[in-house]
Amino acid sequence: MKMMMIIIIIIIIIIIIGFVVVVMNIAITTSTASTAAAATTTTNATTITTTITTNIIISIVFLVVIIIIIIIIIVVVVFIIIITATTTKITILLLIIIIVIVIVIIISIIIVTVVIVIIIIVIVVIVVIVVVLSIIIIIVIVIIIIIIPISSSIFTSWQLQRYWEQQCVKAASTTTTTTTTTTTTS
Repeated sequence: MKMMMIIIIIIIIIIIIGFVVVVMNIAITTSTASTAAAATTTTNATTITTTITTNIIISIVFLVVIIIIIIIIIVVVVFIIIITATTTKITILLLIIIIVIVIVIIISIIIVTVVIVIIIIVIVVIVVIVVVLSIIIIIVIVIIIIIIPISSSIFTSWQLQRYWEQQCVKAASTTTTTTTTTTTTS
């Protein structure tokens, strides 16, 4: 009877841990997705990177906390089993089952966290690329709209100035030639 109660308690604890893991991973993934959505409308790369880094830290802290909780549960359950178990075989069997379940949970948490971190890194890279491309496009637009017309107008005005200078020089030389011819004829 006591062993059945212990097994039921262990199953309930594992179900609760699994539920917490799923909920927390959904929360982290949702936060990451919202960050990615915000990245499409924000041009501040520093803010985006900071938010995503915070998500990474949260997922790592969450992983550590879950592992600590699992270790505490293992210690408590093992202690209860050792105290209440009637035979050594049942104790060893339950310990093996618990250890296998815990290892599976830890590995699944690590895999999920690694996947989330990889997704976050990919999002950071995409965001940085988008921001850099946006800046380049803005610079090109500014050059096309503002700098090229200004420089061309400056060049045109310089050409006009040179043209009028040349005209003035021609006019002056023509006047000098006419005066010389008139004087010679006289």
